[in-house]
Amino acid sequence: MSRFVHFSTIAVYAHSQSLPIDEESPKRPHDTYGMTKLWGEKVAFNFYEKHNLPLICLRPAVAYGPRGKYVPGMIFAGGLIVRNRGFKSFRLFEGGSHTSWVHSEDVAGAAVFLLEKDEAIGKAFNISDDTPACASDVLKKMLELYGIKVTAKGKYHRNIADRLIKLFARTPESLDVFLNKRIQKVWDRIVIKYDLEPALQPSFTHHLMLFFSNDFVISNKRIKDLGYELRHPDFFKGFDKTAE
Repeated sequence: MSRFVHFSTIAVYAHSQSLPIDEESPKRPHDTYGMTKLWGEKVAFNFYEKHNLPLICLRPAVAYGPRGKYVPGMIFAGGLIVRNRGFKSFRLFEGGSHTSWVHSEDVAGAAVFLLEKDEAIGKAFNISDDTPACASDVLKKMLELYGIKVTAKGKYHRNIADRLIKLFARTPESLDVFLNKRIQKVWDRIVIKYDLEPALQPSFTHHLMLFFSNDFVISNKRIKDLGYELRHPDFFKGFDKTAE
């Protein structure tokens, strides 16, 4: 029997005080990206209900893996950009929001797994690993990957960070284009300098800031209850493997 797999995103969810976020949690996207993904889901589920489309909907967490672009690109390229600017040490605030991640192999693995499950038809599934990562720990990992020594600079103050993020959120999204042109120029010079394969695409977008303003911890219970076993349940181990 043929099946239709629709790839959506956890960006369809609203930030919630009730964690972890499961498939029935409120859907209130914060930006255009999340809204278009939610509209896509509604169209897909409409076809399921009215035309018996054998639909399975996947909502991956922040995805990373070999040759990943966008968010992973900013992580893996960001450390090299900082290192190339001459920094041998860096001070970070400790703490911050926690966000769920997922390795690209588990996104693909989950899709293949669900294709063989009749009970998955007509349902949505979160795809995430088991270890939501703290923002400062992710940044520390990014910097240490390139030999940059990271030292603490006090505790993260969420109230202050939330105000700054909300202030930035009011700026026009066209600012992303300006910032990304600057980032790309720096990255292009690094690619030439070190004779790199330009697979990464470091970029910055408004919606990424939302992941740093609140905890975005995702439940993967529904797919695990069906028997799916994660290939990369731990983000930091998966990060190390990807970096290799």
